[in-house]
Amino acid sequence: MVTKHLYLPDKLSMITETLELGTVISEPVEIKPGSVPVWKLSTNQGDFHVKVWLNGEWDWLIASINSATEIEMAAHAYGVEMAEPIALNRRFGASIFSVHRWHEGRTLQSTDDVALWLGRMLVKLHAIPPPACAPRDAIESWYGVHPVEEWQEWIVQAEEQALPWAQAARNGLPKIQTACELVAEGLCAGGRIVGSHRDLMGQNVLAANAGFMLIDWDCAGPEIAWLETVRAGV
Repeated sequence: MVTKHLYLPDKLSMITETLELGTVISEPVEIKPGSVPVWKLSTNQGDFHVKVWLNGEWDWLIASINSATEIEMAAHAYGVEMAEPIALNRRFGASIFSVHRWHEGRTLQSTDDVALWLGRMLVKLHAIPPPACAPRDAIESWYGVHPVEEWQEWIVQAEEQALPWAQAARNGLPKIQTACELVAEGLCAGGRIVGSHRDLMGQNVLAANAGFMLIDWDCAGPEIAWLETVRAGV
């Protein structure tokens, strides 16, 4: 179910005037709620996909968004099939907005043959250099490599809040530690570090009229080329 959101209309005039998106012809419609909500915005210049980070004051978050922006713009310049970025990483008050051209399409189905498209896209993606502005721990954090002491702290916090997964995490801590060690070993094995999408899964591929398009670049950042290729092919 789609619902109208009360927050975006307060920023509409500022967004549309600053980005020269035209005149709004209907109220924005929320298509994805949550901590990073998304709306469909319709103006006399077309339809737009609007995403907002409601709190853009966290240093790590800002660095990550800057990194993702750098990679997305490079990917667009390299000819990766994707939604046209209109404005990325634009700050309005305490919030950060990104706007893309709206494309109608559907999610991938099991009958879709994306192998050739995926291979061509990986070639383009892995020609992109790693971002200059990524957090120092960007690769390790992406793969969940954290010291066992940090996992223990998170489990204690979960237990204090009576979260339903706390006991499972406590029981699985030895396996979590082993998994982190194995992943860290793979990362240390190295390989060519590039700038890439890092979230290549079916829900981030739009089957549009013009063909397959890679969307949702929020997680883009530094990546090990061979490791992403293996993950994308699974």
